[in-house]
Amino acid sequence: MRKFGIISGFLGAGKTTAMIALDSYYRQKGIRCSLIVNDIGDCDMVDAAYSEKHGASVSAMPGGCICFRTQELSEVLEKAFASGAELVLSDIPGCGIGGLDHVYRSYAGGQTELAPFAAVISPRELSLLSDEDASYRIHLPGDMGEILRAHLQEADAAVLNKIDLLTPEETGQAVDLIRSVRPDIPVFPVSARYGTGIGELGDYLLSSSAPLNQPQGLGDRGELSAPADRLAWYDCRYYVKVCCDDFRPDSYLSDLMETARFSFAAMNANTPHMKIFAYGEDGDYAKYSLTGIDYPLEKDHLFGRRAVELSVVINARLLCPPMLAEQIMKACIDAAGKKHNLDTMIFSVTSQ
Repeated sequence: MRKFGIISGFLGAGKTTAMIALDSYYRQKGIRCSLIVNDIGDCDMVDAAYSEKHGASVSAMPGGCICFRTQELSEVLEKAFASGAELVLSDIPGCGIGGLDHVYRSYAGGQTELAPFAAVISPRELSLLSDEDASYRIHLPGDMGEILRAHLQEADAAVLNKIDLLTPEETGQAVDLIRSVRPDIPVFPVSARYGTGIGELGDYLLSSSAPLNQPQGLGDRGELSAPADRLAWYDCRYYVKVCCDDFRPDSYLSDLMETARFSFAAMNANTPHMKIFAYGEDGDYAKYSLTGIDYPLEKDHLFGRRAVELSVVINARLLCPPMLAEQIMKACIDAAGKKHNLDTMIFSVTSQ
């Protein structure tokens, strides 16, 4: 088998967690899977490091969306297949639009079979489809709902993630809402974090192929890109070290993320998706995520002990002008470092 598929998704919907869960499921079935983790920034990638910690075979593609890097993507795919992969899954950064036209159609008719193009959606953004006031409550541009509709029109299957946060009744209502946009679309309710429903999704991706249907009602691509263009990218890699003692990494990372939450809220801005991956000198690590100023901090893995030094990578998509976003994040890193008596050395920053 030689198969390639895209796991697309809205900001913070859980694309990477879904890919990790699928990879784990396939390994249990004896199927060799490889992951491609893609991002716009040139900095180190949180998702690549976190996926590797879960035992996945990962190829990182920073520095731009795979939609416009056909030759490089072909080389990465060939290397993965040559290494024994039977199925390669890739994500797409941002809001998930464009993979069908710019990636799948480039590989149609070749030696590589295309798995269904799957769109990961979480309950948060679904409210954009049914509630005119939702964008104000979750601090996103109102026209983000049009991107979500286009995302569903483009997809071969919808993956309703984070059902562990919903009641069975709420899950049913969410599925109905998705089908109000695409009545015929297969919907897979899952909890990628806990593995619920991943087997059904995994079997579907293996047994089905992308039909490459022309999406209906997508509208003008320029208009669809407008709301996404108001979001800034911010990537940073830095190192902290305590002067003469040790410190609790999880307390430091929580303070950093909460400082960022309140700082962006104070500027009438938002953090649609901010991810931090940190690791110590002994290989211990943590991953934290924030999917909006009104949502709880997600702690995907915690440190098991105290530390004297820490390497930190931040990847963020922010509803804020790039220059202001960089200023706010620099102030947050400084403030959290001072609170924990840490010396901070920033190696690289990318914002746009």
